Amino acid sequence: MNREERVKLYALRKEKAKELWHAGIPDLPLANEELILLEEKFRTWSDSFQLNLLEKGFLYVLEKYEILITSTENSQCEHNGQIRTGLDYQNCCGISYEYTNDLSCRTAIEIILRNTAGNKIEKYKERIDSLDKRFKAIPKNDKWIVNQASIEKYEKNGYWWFYGLPLTVKE
Repeated sequence: MNREERVKLYALRKEKAKELWHAGIPDLPLANEELILLEEKFRTWSDSFQLNLLEKGFLYVLEKYEILITSTENSQCEHNGQIRTGLDYQNCCGISYEYTNDLSCRTAIEIILRNTAGNKIEKYKERIDSLDKRFKAIPKNDKWIVNQASIEKYEKNGYWWFYGLPLTVKE
């Protein structure tokens, strides 16, 4: 695909995401004001993420978080039916920048939690708490895993998942 084709595809994806924001998130009955706020919060996120959220719903984000946790707990990942373990895992999802990217699903959960009326997200709270408990049990070092600008943006108490790189993930 050449540059011109990529630019066209990017524009189409942006337009589709914009249209889908008007329809809302399938499994979250949100007020129009909440949708507008969430659209603003996710505006700089990848089109791929936005389209998945808007087409597949909040459950998609929870499933991505669970996949990350399971992958980190077991030091393995799966792509196209191929399971990677050991060094193959560490050179794929077990490397810090990939792990940090994958961890954005927990940030998305937090953004939705903070910007949605509690009763609308309540049915997912038990699952989120259960996943968070599993995530917190993963042995980690004691370093922030994001850059200085992000440290200032994400306070430690509110964005605790950025504190500590799992021992199975290499820097």
